Amino acid sequence: LLQNLRHNRFFLIDKITLQMQDHDERSMRSDNSVIIERTELAEEWILKHLDLPDSDQKVLRAHTEYFIALHSYIDGHIRKAIHHLLNAVKIAGWKKKYVLLLLKCGIGNNTIQKLKKIVR
Repeated sequence: LLQNLRHNRFFLIDKITLQMQDHDERSMRSDNSVIIERTELAEEWILKHLDLPDSDQKVLRAHTEYFIALHSYIDGHIRKAIHHLLNAVKIAGWKKKYVLLLLKCGIGNNTIQKLKKIVR
């Protein structure tokens, strides 16, 4: 299994660790449609190749839906963002970050960016 994970450039990190590296090709600065596609492929691969308990599969699916919703929102695809966000809610219930993203979808990214400029 470990050899297969190395070959596919996939790393498992324990439940306590969260690591993010800020770099020029970070997902928030990349082509969102590619990020979404790769995220869906990664989720599919994980569910197919790893024997995860149902609870972990649920967490993975909810995080994937939220991540896709977020990148859809950033890309200006509000209906798609809301669709994936509601899928996350169906899987994991309402969470603060889901409510915030839903509010942002309602307000719109352009309006939020204008408000940020005013506040600065």
